[in-house]
Amino acid sequence: MSFDTPLARPNQPLAVHLNGVAANARVLTPADTTTPRGDSLQQLLTTVAHLHDFGKLTPAFQSYIREQPPRPPRQSEYHAAPGALVTLHALKAQGFSMPAVLGGFYAVLKHHQTLGNLEEDLSKWGTQTGPYVHLVQKLQRIDEEAAADATELLETATDGALEWDEIPIDNPERYRQVFRHGRPSRDDSDADFYPLVQRIWATLSCADKLDATGVSAGSAVPRLDPEQISFEGEATGIERELNTLRSRAQSDVAERLADLAADDGGIFTLTLPTGFGKTFAGLNAGLRHAHRTDGRVIYALPYTTILDQVDDEIRAQFDVTPSGDAYTLHHHLAETRTTIDDESVSDGTETMYAETWRSGLVLTTFVQLFESLAGGSNTQSLKLPALQDATIIVDEPQALPREWWQLVTKLFDILVEDYDATVILMTATQPRFVDHSSVPLSTAELVPESMTYFEFLGENPRVSFHIDESVPLGGSAPAAALTPSAAGRRVVSQTLREGTDTLAIANTVRSATELTAAIRATASDRSIVDLGEIVERFVTTHSAELIRHLETNGSIEELAGRLYDQVHARLEETTPELITATLTAALRPVDRRLLIELIRQVLQSSGATRPPLVVTSTQLVEAGVDLSFDRVYRDFAPLPALVQAAGRCNRSFEGERGSVVLWRVDSDATDRLPSQLVYARRGDRLTPTSVALGRIRDEGRTIPELTMLTDGVEHYYDRLHASDHRDHAHDRLVEAYARAQGDTLREASLITDDSEDVLVIRSAAELEFLEEYVTAKADRATQTGRISFTTLQQLFATVPPDRARGLDDSAAMLQELGFPSVTLDEFAVVDDRKSSWYALASGAGLREQ
Repeated sequence: MSFDTPLARPNQPLAVHLNGVAANARVLTPADTTTPRGDSLQQLLTTVAHLHDFGKLTPAFQSYIREQPPRPPRQSEYHAAPGALVTLHALKAQGFSMPAVLGGFYAVLKHHQTLGNLEEDLSKWGTQTGPYVHLVQKLQRIDEEAAADATELLETATDGALEWDEIPIDNPERYRQVFRHGRPSRDDSDADFYPLVQRIWATLSCADKLDATGVSAGSAVPRLDPEQISFEGEATGIERELNTLRSRAQSDVAERLADLAADDGGIFTLTLPTGFGKTFAGLNAGLRHAHRTDGRVIYALPYTTILDQVDDEIRAQFDVTPSGDAYTLHHHLAETRTTIDDESVSDGTETMYAETWRSGLVLTTFVQLFESLAGGSNTQSLKLPALQDATIIVDEPQALPREWWQLVTKLFDILVEDYDATVILMTATQPRFVDHSSVPLSTAELVPESMTYFEFLGENPRVSFHIDESVPLGGSAPAAALTPSAAGRRVVSQTLREGTDTLAIANTVRSATELTAAIRATASDRSIVDLGEIVERFVTTHSAELIRHLETNGSIEELAGRLYDQVHARLEETTPELITATLTAALRPVDRRLLIELIRQVLQSSGATRPPLVVTSTQLVEAGVDLSFDRVYRDFAPLPALVQAAGRCNRSFEGERGSVVLWRVDSDATDRLPSQLVYARRGDRLTPTSVALGRIRDEGRTIPELTMLTDGVEHYYDRLHASDHRDHAHDRLVEAYARAQGDTLREASLITDDSEDVLVIRSAAELEFLEEYVTAKADRATQTGRISFTTLQQLFATVPPDRARGLDDSAAMLQELGFPSVTLDEFAVVDDRKSSWYALASGAGLREQ
């Protein structure tokens, strides 16, 4: 070979890289971990890591890697297939079982790609000659030019079990029969093969990329101290009793988890009413358990829109930011980077550390957790090794869509059996899909005498549910749904008459904005202070400051405090009778965060010296948003959502008993009710709600909170599971998992909303920041561009695809910035500085342009 030292990448020798990846793989895989057939997983992965880039020994690749201009590799420079074939021989020579051999082969073959449908992909190697066409030439070239290097790599990888001259370079099809059926053998368990391949592939990908960016897989897990969790402030009366119960729950849950959780993990439930410290009881127990298992805490929530509140609470309790090494916030709109060394030049390590979940605490979404486990992309797979010995908190598991229930129980089984993880299902309305699955799983409750906490609500009533005549009960025919105008009149009338802070929760953005319009029309003769208008003015006039705030992870609370000063000044200057706000998922994340914090500060101000507050919201307010109102109106929805809505009413017993009114509201935009549009997509959840409410309501259509939380939840899930006739063995996703159909699983999504993200530019400062991103992209400054992009994502709004058409102003924006030859294929841009398509105050975002 004309090159003395084979390279893996510019300035890194191949042997150095392979040794580094193998060292990472050993760290990421406990020594005592085995495959379903009893093979040593650590030894398997060490071999795979040592050989995954074996194909880079070809002269064609060595020439390619030394060329300075960036260009895509040609067919002759691809290196995965030779490495995969050599890996197959190396594993066979060491006596690994056939599932392990095929798993190692496929992981190397796909280590820069995603997992496909394994049976189909492997069968091609058993029935077609095509995959072997280029192998002979590449193997012969290695033999001619780099036989000594090949011998050395094989010696290291197999500890002398296989030599280079034993590889059939002229007949690579020698073992093609092992691929003939696309899986190990007919008597192997299909369900064991896919998770094995996935784990080998994910660990190899993670170990490879960690070495490429210089992040150590062996560094100690930085941990947060659970002793920092506390309930601050003096409290009296019922709030003092509530704090006592919260502290008791924290202590009991942590002790019980320590007693029940074996070294190999398990599945547990944590059931507490909303407002009883569930979040920190789970975090406290999880952090303490992670200390014992030397694992991480993965805290997963259903929606990105509710992560901000939990993120704020974690920051406040532990004095951390997501850019530190102990805590990572990871979702598609998060700034997923971690500062490892303040003195170092940005080289990708910050992003890699965060995306591989190396922190001691990771706050993420169901999508990131479960879709990655099921059939994620190559990048998504990087986090899977971090699940080893992890404590995984699944907050609000009832939000998982029904078609995922069977697969999720299988994934729980994989987490416990293969990763020795501990799973905690945490909610006030515990679903039963684990119990109803055919996967033999058992759960244990972490709250001893959990009814004590619920009975506290019976002794100290917090809210009552009142069922409007428009809501169907059992088989009875309801009255007609209320029009938005009628609902708006009722909200304004009751709010002004009683002087109560009110929250009205709608099922869609459209119905929320219609209700907002009706409320404002009803109160048009009265003076109104709208919080959305105040946020809108601040965002546009202080945009440069806001951008700097986003870049530095500054305090939203501080900014909202300045906004509250403006509200206070308005209240002193005028004599308004009402304060209003509209909160929906259609708003940009930064606008939504500011608005939520401003609403909180208004609620915490003295109600006697200000007008009542009326907030219209979509369901995003129901979980993870710590707001409390005197009265809540909730459009008809599944019973768990009704319970969640009640958690925003008199949350900490700060007033007299609150009132939660359940009604049905029509929409002017469709012939179907918003509740039908939203909750009929994935199975009927409204009928079980109607049946449950009919069984527990009294003659006056009133239900105590305790009855709703106990009998109501029980009746709801009884009816829901009785109507679910899907069998685990014939479940579409479970079958795809069993048959190792990676493409099928990757196409499955936990989210049915097909909305698109659009960057909304509302000021010169935001345009300048877009220019920074485009400049980095044009200069191929990948890391700088990536960091800029994560900040830009706080300025994205979601919009349905049909409304997204015609909004894209990207070409004109790039022309204005002086980049006429650059394209922005990754997202659309809307210049809203003059168009005013984006509606913040109404909550419509880009939905009504």
